[in-house]
Amino acid sequence: MLWWSGPACALLALLPGCGAGGEPAAAAACPTTPLEDRLPSVVAAMAGREPIWLVDGSFGRWSTGDRLVKSVWVLSRRAPGRLVVTGRRLEDRVPMLFQNGTAGAATERLVIDDPAAAGVVPGGATPEILERYTFVMSYLIYAGPGCWEIDARLGDQERRIVVEVGTATRGRSH
Repeated sequence: MLWWSGPACALLALLPGCGAGGEPAAAAACPTTPLEDRLPSVVAAMAGREPIWLVDGSFGRWSTGDRLVKSVWVLSRRAPGRLVVTGRRLEDRVPMLFQNGTAGAATERLVIDDPAAAGVVPGGATPEILERYTFVMSYLIYAGPGCWEIDARLGDQERRIVVEVGTATRGRSH
């Protein structure tokens, strides 16, 4: 489908992509995954659902394409298996990059063979919380602002998480 803007919209308001009155139509809203404040004494609000959640360290803001965004995967211990994550920007399918540790290479797939062994203990995590969840640190690298879809698989469980990353003045739409 063709999208028109500016003078073409003003002359032909019925064209695809033109709103009433000839202005370019607004882009579709990003279908973000709702944030959940599941473990407020341990980590920030997270997106996802049982057994995989993401605490995205970008806080909805993008600065540069090579910035490592420290993030945490919160995984239910009831779903054993390896963690495999891929992602892409919905607008143009540009892949998201992942990095495991600060010295690792950036790749289009994050693979953690044994999340329990790779887990960290965040401050405020009680023994009861650590029995239910494991916390895996990784870095996300967004190529730029946009609506990002992340597919995460833990064992045989798969979840899709959508986050919106904006410029320093336009953040996540949660």
